[in-house]
Amino acid sequence: MERIWADVKQTICGICSASCPAQVYVRNGEIVRVEASRQPGGSGYLCAKGHAGRGYLYRADRVQTPLRRVGERGEGLFAPITWDEAYREIAERLLPLKAESGPESVAFYSGYSKWYRPLLHRLAHSFGSLNYGTESSSCFQSSMMAHLINAGVYCRPDPQNAELLIVWGGNPFHSTNFSGFALDDLKEKGLEVLYIDPRVTPYSRYADLQLRPRAGTDGALAHFFAQSLIAAGRADLPYIEKYVHGYPPYEAYVRDFSLERAADLTGIAPRDLQAAADMLIRRRRFTIAASQTALTHHANGMQGYRAVMALGAITGNFDREGGMIPLEYSRQSLNHPRLLTEEFIQETRPQNAKAKIGTERFPLWSELIDEFQTMDLGRQILEGTPYPVRAVVAFGLNVRMFPGNR
Repeated sequence: MERIWADVKQTICGICSASCPAQVYVRNGEIVRVEASRQPGGSGYLCAKGHAGRGYLYRADRVQTPLRRVGERGEGLFAPITWDEAYREIAERLLPLKAESGPESVAFYSGYSKWYRPLLHRLAHSFGSLNYGTESSSCFQSSMMAHLINAGVYCRPDPQNAELLIVWGGNPFHSTNFSGFALDDLKEKGLEVLYIDPRVTPYSRYADLQLRPRAGTDGALAHFFAQSLIAAGRADLPYIEKYVHGYPPYEAYVRDFSLERAADLTGIAPRDLQAAADMLIRRRRFTIAASQTALTHHANGMQGYRAVMALGAITGNFDREGGMIPLEYSRQSLNHPRLLTEEFIQETRPQNAKAKIGTERFPLWSELIDEFQTMDLGRQILEGTPYPVRAVVAFGLNVRMFPGNR
């Protein structure tokens, strides 16, 4: 490895919410290299986005000064102004809206990056609004809801102690917070890998078997696995009797997902479906690393994710070594001990504030997730119900991600 003469600083990658431990080489106040941290608590791995952190930070065409629009909307004409001017204009525009229409008329939104999100969430609360939201309305928070509904707690995979790792809908080399699995070492120890993804990716080379389902059919595939496990006597009935609620109707429902029906729904050859089911039947300790984006970017995404996670429950692989491990959730990080971000955010939470955007259409979301449902933002702006939204304070907003955007 090339030797770099620089100070080494331990930090975390701030590109996504996984907050993977990283180390940066700093020379004359500038980062010259980013690597995965091998300090205690670090996995020694970063995804491709993490390794590109230096370019992310120093990209030459980044906007680094406030810009005021000087032309008509859509012309793309802007002039630079100072930070003091920008802060003053923002305050002068938002405070009258708060006085006229209430603090809830201003929505606060965050896309990428994510390290500052607790600060923005607290700002929304301090302003008097519960309308803090993120791009996670269409991805990660659906997986969080699935975990909370199924088990009341977020879970992580435990491939180090598993016999079979199911990687479902993700390419850890490019993204996601399970990029730190040392699969070369684990496979040498006998770990089998079932990879489920319509695409052929760098991760495919680790797979003992890859299934390539039609997009959006993950729930049907999970139900096929469930009926196969049950038919083979692999349901852990004592565990189910003690810990699982609703098993009889679930067992009756998944009976309909035969090999033939699953093949028709998913587009996967019957022989490959059966080979994958046999892997789950043969390996008692299996764990699932499921993407929080690919699986949930569908109208049935949250329920499909629940179906995937139910496989651990019926086989006794929840809260057991080599299965799915409950993890206390922190907004700041899924890899580190819980920080005091929740206390920081809630300290200024407004009392008796109006309900978040999306509460009427998505009451379960509103109950479980402390964010407004951004997929309902456009509708409320246009309709003005149940109250008007007159301004959006947005960091990293990409309007093209909103369904039905015109």
